[in-house]
Amino acid sequence: MDAELLDSSLFYAVCCNGSMDLFNEFPKHRMLEFLIEKWKYLHPIHIASVFHNYKILRELIRLEVDVNLQTYDDGSSPLVLAAGNDITEYIEYKGDDLSENMREKTIEVLLENNGDINLIRKDGASPLYVACQRGHVETAKRLLEKGADINLGLKFDAGPYGAGVNFCPKNEESPEYATCRNGHDSTLEPLLKNRPDINLIRKNGETPLYAACEFGHQSTVQLILKEGARGEVNHCRDDGESPLYVACKNGHDSTVQLLLKRGAEINHETKCGLSPIDAARSNGHVSTENILLGNGHIFKMDHRPVSVDRWTTIIVIVLTNPYCSLAIICHRPIVTLPLQITTDPYKQILQYNESIEFGCVKGYSISGDTVRYCTQNGTFKLNFPTCSAIKCQPPSLKYPLQITTYKQIFRYNESIEFHCAANYHIQGEAVRYCTQNDSFQQNLPTCSVITCQRPCLSEALQLTTDPHQQTYSYNESIVFNCSPGYTLHGPSIKYCLQNGDFNKRLPYCSVNRAQDTQQSLTVAILAGCAIGLVVFSSATIVIIITSRRLRKQKENVNYEEGIRQSEDKDHEYTGIKQQSYDNTASYVVTGETPDNRDHQYTELKVKPDEWTKTDALT
Repeated sequence: MDAELLDSSLFYAVCCNGSMDLFNEFPKHRMLEFLIEKWKYLHPIHIASVFHNYKILRELIRLEVDVNLQTYDDGSSPLVLAAGNDITEYIEYKGDDLSENMREKTIEVLLENNGDINLIRKDGASPLYVACQRGHVETAKRLLEKGADINLGLKFDAGPYGAGVNFCPKNEESPEYATCRNGHDSTLEPLLKNRPDINLIRKNGETPLYAACEFGHQSTVQLILKEGARGEVNHCRDDGESPLYVACKNGHDSTVQLLLKRGAEINHETKCGLSPIDAARSNGHVSTENILLGNGHIFKMDHRPVSVDRWTTIIVIVLTNPYCSLAIICHRPIVTLPLQITTDPYKQILQYNESIEFGCVKGYSISGDTVRYCTQNGTFKLNFPTCSAIKCQPPSLKYPLQITTYKQIFRYNESIEFHCAANYHIQGEAVRYCTQNDSFQQNLPTCSVITCQRPCLSEALQLTTDPHQQTYSYNESIVFNCSPGYTLHGPSIKYCLQNGDFNKRLPYCSVNRAQDTQQSLTVAILAGCAIGLVVFSSATIVIIITSRRLRKQKENVNYEEGIRQSEDKDHEYTGIKQQSYDNTASYVVTGETPDNRDHQYTELKVKPDEWTKTDALT
């Protein structure tokens, strides 16, 4: 398989495109690597559901993907996404199956695989609600057939409206309300068949009829009144606004005429004392005012012109009513992405001097004043702020810090990676991201020179390098060896690494056992030889001493005989005194022996009185 196809973005693009040929190019054993969140909190199952690619959806479900997996941002399930999205333009571009048909097949696949038909978003919208909101008739019918809860809708301070009054049981905005607000008549019909009570009321008192009148959906109003809401034609909101009032305020003439025919009270006033004709006049709807005048509107005497900031308008002042205010309203403006309005998304009407605030979606920065106010002419100041895509330029760097992934422009949340030049070590996080303020995160990493400290060595382990060198630069080597009688284990060369340390596992030395045995044997032999030599020397000395003693005894006898012989023959002997002990004298004498030969006697022992004459000779 080509390396490019392994890029994670390609798999998500295939889920968007719906090509089974490309999908099958991905090896099955690698599929699990791509089943993760990618585009704006979307997983592959969400992307396939949004674009109604039901064939790929089946394959993903076979991989045991959670069919009810919700997105992290708003909690949309695959069924909610499939029910609400419209891909008509996309289908026309592809020339493929009909959009409606693909949507129904996608929903069928999800329901067949235990998709939760009533799993709602964080704002309370159910699959049925979004289908009604978008006007997908067949989808709404299918969901109703499968048991969709018709009471689920948008959460917005839901609660009972009053005893004996029908209200949205769990949510503020019911599917019927969303359908009427958007004028989807064909979607409303199956809803009415499943729940004929169309008079469900929001907490602020608005009914589906009020929503249809507010946006001027005449056919929807006619359908509602036909289905039994005639008695609710004069039901008002909490502030007293009736369906006729809101239709007049927005200048929906045909809707006004229809309501008047169905019995709407033409002179009904709000809590501020404003009637439908006041609403038409304050918003400049002359044709609507004429319709009311032609249908029996009665003027009251408490109307008077008032000038406010150079604008002249007809307002109603009821001094005894604390609810009264200027009858100036502004409709919530329509903006296109990436520009968005960040204030209450469900507030469509704003009073005079109320403000709205603008913002941009993630990845875009806003330019211009972000706040606009409802002006006295019933509009917001134009020239809305604009949004531009966030672009970060690479930061300027100083050597040795360098960029690994270099581009001229980085989009929002794109990352840039840093590294250091050779012989330098990076300190700090190496990755930075393009932020909302058009720049990368501050506090870039720094580089420091790589140095390694001289390692601590065991007694036998030694270094062959300079013994006084304590630091080493990057990639510099040291060489180890062992003391005599030891064997080195491990590599003898280590290098200074990029983390500022040598390889952590240094070599070690162990005693050479064979040499130790040889040395012990040598010592034993030498010791044996020494002992033998001592014994031999001692024996030799003993033998010599014994031999000398025996010889001395023999010589003494001969000498004594020689003395006697010398006296007889008048021989003279000379002697030198050597030692005196035990009343004896030891001499070395030289003379002629009886056999006329010269002899030298050593250690001749005689008594002193026998040497008197001889001693005198010395």
